[in-house]
Amino acid sequence: MRIDAKIIGITTAKIVVAIEKIIVFFYFLYIINKQQATFRKFFTIILDFLIGFKDLSAEKRSPFYDSGINHTQSIEYDELAQIFSHIKLSKNDVFVDIGCGRGRVINYLLLPQFKGEIYGIEIDPEIALFTQERLKKYRAIILCGDALQRVPLNATILFLFNPFNSAELMRRFIDLIEEEYIELKLIYYYPKFLSCFTERPRWECTERRINSHARNHYISCAFLSYKKQWNL
Repeated sequence: MRIDAKIIGITTAKIVVAIEKIIVFFYFLYIINKQQATFRKFFTIILDFLIGFKDLSAEKRSPFYDSGINHTQSIEYDELAQIFSHIKLSKNDVFVDIGCGRGRVINYLLLPQFKGEIYGIEIDPEIALFTQERLKKYRAIILCGDALQRVPLNATILFLFNPFNSAELMRRFIDLIEEEYIELKLIYYYPKFLSCFTERPRWECTERRINSHARNHYISCAFLSYKKQWNL
C-alpha cells in the first residue's frame, strides 16, 4: 500500500496547527486566571512544559556573581503578559534576551507565535546548555557567553531582567550599545540601574508598574529607546 507523500505532508501540517491551537488555548486560559494562585501555579507548569518540556522555575546562584552577574531566576508569565502589553512586536524585530537563564521569556514569545528572530544570551555554561537543549527544536538561538561580546548586531529589541549587579558593568553595556547601534529599543524589568540610562541624553524612557501576583507587590519596568545623534 502506497501512502502519498502529499497526504502525509497535509496530515502533518494539520497536526502542527492543532498543537498550536492547544498551546494558544492554554496560554490565554492562563492569562484569564492569572490572579488566582492555584490556577497560576498550574498553568505555569503547563506553559513551561508546552515549549521544551522542562520546569523553568528553579533558581541558581551565579558562578559569576562577584563579576557583576546576577543569579538565575524566571519571570512569571502574568508579569510577562503585562510587560508585553506595553510594546508592539513585529515580524521584522530581532529580539534578544540578555541573561536569558532557562528561557521563560523565550517561551512566552513562542507561545503566541512571535514571527521575528529570537536570541537568548546566557553566560553560565550549565544554564546555557540546558536552554540550548530544551529549545533546539524551536526557532530560538541560545548563545553562551558575555553579553558585552555576543549581542547580535541586527538586534532591534533587548530584554533585561536585572542581569547585572554592578552599575559599572551596566555602563559598559550601554557604551557597547551606543557604539554599535544606530537605534534600539530596550525593555528593562526591575531596573536597578535605570539612572545609568537616564543620565545620558540619547535615551528616552517610560516607566510602567507591573503587578507581580507571585511576589505580592508592584515592580517597575522601564521601556527605553535609543537613537544615535550624528554630529555634523
